[in-house]
Amino acid sequence: MRWLGSFGTRLRRTVSGRLSSGQAEGSSAVNAGSYIAENEGLGLAADTEAYVGHLGKSRDLTRRAVDSAIRADNKEDGAIWQAIAAQREAVYGNTAQARQSAAEALKLVPAGQGVEVEAALAFAMAGDTPRAESLAQDLGKRFPLARHPDAVALVTSHSSAIGARQEESGSSP
Repeated sequence: MRWLGSFGTRLRRTVSGRLSSGQAEGSSAVNAGSYIAENEGLGLAADTEAYVGHLGKSRDLTRRAVDSAIRADNKEDGAIWQAIAAQREAVYGNTAQARQSAAEALKLVPAGQGVEVEAALAFAMAGDTPRAESLAQDLGKRFPLARHPDAVALVTSHSSAIGARQEESGSSP
């Protein structure tokens, strides 16, 4: 599952970005570090469980990661974990659950750039091309210099191609 490798890259960038921006400096360094460690530790554990096929454990760990982020007053991280869980569900073919998880992520933080990117990818992976394209267009308007809409467009076009093949063969997404 190549998506897991790209997730690790995103996590390293997130942690190093937070540290370089000073979010974990000063008198609150210990608390900020523990919140980051708890959220991300639970999220990574959820990915690991999904990778080995333990979806029930993965879902529980994701719920705990989201709850931990919310308790740490960081809804955006919680919403991103929820959207990443939606991507995992899509990878395993649970498209209804993927769409629901992506929608829940957007409810937590409706206008967060990272949340919208991850949710758009989840919708595209789940075959909800119109919703993915809508989010990608919104991202393109709000963040014209960001490269995220290109990534979403790539996944969306791949999703459309899969949908077309499924229609030709008579199977459903």
